[in-house]
Amino acid sequence: ASGGTHPTMPPFDFEASGESRIHWPETWGIGIAFMPSDRVTLSADFTSTLWSKSKMDNFLFIVDDEQGIHPGGDVFFPTMLEVDNEYGFHQKDTKQLRFGFEYIFFGKKMLIPVRLGMFTDSQYYPDAAGDEVIFFGITAGVGIKKGHVAVDAAVQYEFGSYIESASHYSDTRFSELRLYLSTIYYF
Repeated sequence: ASGGTHPTMPPFDFEASGESRIHWPETWGIGIAFMPSDRVTLSADFTSTLWSKSKMDNFLFIVDDEQGIHPGGDVFFPTMLEVDNEYGFHQKDTKQLRFGFEYIFFGKKMLIPVRLGMFTDSQYYPDAAGDEVIFFGITAGVGIKKGHVAVDAAVQYEFGSYIESASHYSDTRFSELRLYLSTIYYF
């Protein structure tokens, strides 16, 4: 590796060599969809990712100018905290549970699907109290398919709270709104 600059760190210059290995987490899931009619689809699925097993072996640490570089530590990936850290921190496996509903309106030479959904999304890091962090979400979408073209729009709102600091144990609230747009042309 070669040194460089970072906006929050002083410039550094070093050379190092070695080999690191990332252990990617396994992910598995199961789902089901049920169509009680040609207009209605109900769906549910569950996914789990084993982040507790995801780590990087022999990672090169840059501590600071006084302590320099110390090689060879194993870190959790992607948090980059040492596996044997002084806080006893371990990444958590994540779980997502999703439910969805779609209704298709049939028009003259046109389909208009309307979708609603909700989900839970656990995080791979605990909060400052060591508790599991779980966010919740709701989704909605609409599309238009006419001939060879499909246009789709969806919105997702995710929210939750967690304890950010062990010193004051107050909830930190999280919310995020995303908009998705897509166009597909069928040949």
